[in-house]
Amino acid sequence: LKVLKVLKVLKVRRPPEPVHKPSPPAPARSSLKITQTQMFLPRTQRHLPREILHNQPMNWIDQISWDDKGLVPVIAQEQGSGDVLMFAWMNREALQKTAELGRAVYFSRSRGKLWFKGEESGHVQTVHEIRMDCDSDVLLLKVTQLGHAPGIACHTGRHSCFFSKLEGVKDGKAEQALWQSCEPVLKNPDSIYK
Repeated sequence: LKVLKVLKVLKVRRPPEPVHKPSPPAPARSSLKITQTQMFLPRTQRHLPREILHNQPMNWIDQISWDDKGLVPVIAQEQGSGDVLMFAWMNREALQKTAELGRAVYFSRSRGKLWFKGEESGHVQTVHEIRMDCDSDVLLLKVTQLGHAPGIACHTGRHSCFFSKLEGVKDGKAEQALWQSCEPVLKNPDSIYK
């Protein structure tokens, strides 16, 4: 009681009780912003709601941005040398078989069917890795080219399909430039394809 009287005399006040104020609502996230999860998805799937992205496992083959014909371009690179051997196309079935078999299976657009690399020539590609680029619209196969030493990937009997090199560009002028073969034929194609 004496303390209260002293407090009254000194007019000391108790500090006011803190008033709980609700915090302002968080600004709404724009649906146009890409989350970290979405950043690693193909552009065609970045618009999906977050709930779908987090709650449903996505099939690895669906993460590829297939073209309007259901194809994706594929580059085959020799694992040991790093040489780019060839370029081809895959559809879903070809990619699935490649992953399952560990052997390159492509889709032949001219024949309209699967093409098991080496089915006629014996120049099979063993697949060690399948990589997808940052836009999910190109694949890279790291392969070992079998069937001939050194490996023949090209139907012309050469190691690589990229055997023509542009020569003759001088001082930034390409008027006189020509494509020149820069890799030898390792085996006559007539003896490969009988």
